Amino acid sequence: MTAADIATTLRATPLFASLRDNEIDEIASISSLRNFAAGEDIFAQGDRGRSAMVIASGHVAIYLGTRDAGVPLVTLGAHEILGELSLIEPDLRSANARAEDDVTVVEIGHDEFMALREDLSASAHKVLRSLSRVLCSRIRGVNERIEDMLAHTEPEAPAGVTGARAAEPDENALRRILSRLWSSSSES
Repeated sequence: MTAADIATTLRATPLFASLRDNEIDEIASISSLRNFAAGEDIFAQGDRGRSAMVIASGHVAIYLGTRDAGVPLVTLGAHEILGELSLIEPDLRSANARAEDDVTVVEIGHDEFMALREDLSASAHKVLRSLSRVLCSRIRGVNERIEDMLAHTEPEAPAGVTGARAAEPDENALRRILSRLWSSSSES
């Protein structure tokens, strides 16, 4: 892939839809390409996040836990972004990412992106605004799924308790709901 291919990938990615061509070129200029073979780990939960990646081709599985006993969260494809929180804060990765097939990504480093932001680059500010919308949408989606699960979960009464007390959830109800939320998740 060439620099023009990087720009084409970014243009096709919803996160960058509000950027003009010169702004896309600015983001492309701080980006690089990385390739991962099928089955290769892209990053691990707990690693320091130093970049975000836009998938140019292939599929990436996002999961919690270990490779063998992990809980799948989502599979991402072309023009979707992973590690996006690293553009804001290079904190620890909250999940694992593994190439499902051969994968090429456009990698945007945190430090390079922050340098654009500090230079008052319009492209960096537009990306941050778009990223805020994406993250808010994801939070709303998770909240809706939790509410739906709460609405469909009967609280368990402690043994021998009847009547009004039986309607109170036990202290592990939220833990069970969250466990089911993560284990049933397969979309973004």
